[in-house]
Amino acid sequence: WAWMGNLRRQMVVSFLLVAMVPLVITVVVVSLISFTTQTTLALETQDQIAKRVAEQVKSFVLAREAELYSLVDVDELGTTNLEGQTRLLNNLLSAQSLYDELVLVNRSGREIIYASRLDVVGSSQLGSRAGKDEFERPKVTGKTYFGPVSFYDVNGQPYQIISIPIFNLRSGQLDYVLIANLRFKAVWDLMAQADVIGSGSVYLVDSSNRLVAHANPSIALQRRTVTLP
Repeated sequence: WAWMGNLRRQMVVSFLLVAMVPLVITVVVVSLISFTTQTTLALETQDQIAKRVAEQVKSFVLAREAELYSLVDVDELGTTNLEGQTRLLNNLLSAQSLYDELVLVNRSGREIIYASRLDVVGSSQLGSRAGKDEFERPKVTGKTYFGPVSFYDVNGQPYQIISIPIFNLRSGQLDYVLIANLRFKAVWDLMAQADVIGSGSVYLVDSSNRLVAHANPSIALQRRTVTLP
């Protein structure tokens, strides 16, 4: 009887092992498949969110470019006199709060109009943009220049310089370059409005991996360098 009992126990254990091992393997495989599927889904969702916000940022910046070109193509900024040019820049500055400064420089890079909501700039204070990217790049390429995101020293707010060349329609030569200081805080608002999942966040880095826009302004103001995954 003792021998029969041991044999019975051994057979039960063997049957249990035969039944449990495939079950355990199945559970592990299913768990791995589920984890992989959920990870892939999460990455695809993040990718879609990032692309959607990226398109919103791109559309925002390109809309500002079109706005500046409308001064040339519609309002004829390049052909009107100095008084008319000053009026056009001040009108845009008053109507569009996204700009802090609008500066018109001549073909040699000399500032001829400086419209600003930050300072009062008199004619004696006008300087030169010759040698600076916002003038030289449009002059050489004939295309819009989008500068890096910078921060004001006084209030720490971000801005981006956008400049467009203005050519003489008859000669094809460069007449002016229009330079705009664009408030980049609006892009921070796009980060904050992004429809993220859970506790996630959307942020923007420049070519040096420096954080230039984040849903949390306190983080964006730290200007930290991010190590991308």
